Amino acid sequence: MHGQPPRAMVPATSRKGRMMRITIDEEAGTLTCEGPTGPESMPLWSDRAFEVIARQYVRVGWNQKDTYSFSWMGRPVIQLPDDMVRLQEVIWATKPDLIVETGIAHGGSLIFYASLFEAMGRGHVLGVDIEIRPHNREAIEAHPLSRRIEMIEGSSTAPEIVSRVRERARGFESVMVILDSNHSHSHVTDELDAYADLVTPGCYLVSTDGVMRDVADVPRAGAGWATDNPANAAEDFAARRPDFVLEQPAWPFNESTLSRNVTHFPSAWLRRLQPPRAGSQISRRSGTTRRSIWRISASSITSRRTPLTPARSISARHSARYAPASRRSRARSPGDQSDL
Repeated sequence: MHGQPPRAMVPATSRKGRMMRITIDEEAGTLTCEGPTGPESMPLWSDRAFEVIARQYVRVGWNQKDTYSFSWMGRPVIQLPDDMVRLQEVIWATKPDLIVETGIAHGGSLIFYASLFEAMGRGHVLGVDIEIRPHNREAIEAHPLSRRIEMIEGSSTAPEIVSRVRERARGFESVMVILDSNHSHSHVTDELDAYADLVTPGCYLVSTDGVMRDVADVPRAGAGWATDNPANAAEDFAARRPDFVLEQPAWPFNESTLSRNVTHFPSAWLRRLQPPRAGSQISRRSGTTRRSIWRISASSITSRRTPLTPARSISARHSARYAPASRRSRARSPGDQSDL
């Protein structure tokens, strides 16, 4: 209205699931959160305000199916663009020879990885899905990058399918695995257990779409998402697997003061550690104490709301040491974001 300062009042949900109010006052240059513990006011043009706004952007965007509006080289890709850029950064840094992805849908992610490999001059993509619809298979196989892509139809956790993937992975020097199929806690847990040993030390096992936990109270969410989600599954996995560390990968470039990903993949990135030398033990902090990451340790996973803590940045010289030397299954879950 004329004469009124630019202001937006956004109902939001606190981390404890109770409603709060966010007030943006552009004239005063402030953002205020009012919740059960009282108001918190901060400068609008600050990192903290950006995090508050970004969280609501992710939540509202997810509910409005914003990610269902993107494509990659002709194929729909149902991913947050921020996550695609972060995936690209990790793929370039670790340079896997093979990416295994569970969940194919329209094939946009397979094409995305294949395009990166084409630019890098190396790499192969293996997709697994319980059902590859004929029109999607036809489009993927007709794509100019199809020579870098292979698909297997079947349940990603079925022993015979896991065996086929393991056999196909033989001979590849470095392997990354991305889980993007049925997003229930139990299914993701089974996938993590089935594919973890394929991941090369220094590469990542990625449990995508833990955003389900953060959007559990929005209108489009499914029942039980607050606990039944990939983020919880990854945290539980990290707590019992000392050879993996749950972290936000380092940003290779950052001239901002920001440090947290805007993402649909919270608690997703599981990096496999180098095996210990004879007579030593695996350290979950080994090689990570100076990395610019948000890390969660096994001991801190007693609470689902434990904040991740930043570590110091690391130079490219140190980052190089981590590079290697040389959708579903069962049934489609309500957490699956890939409408076919």
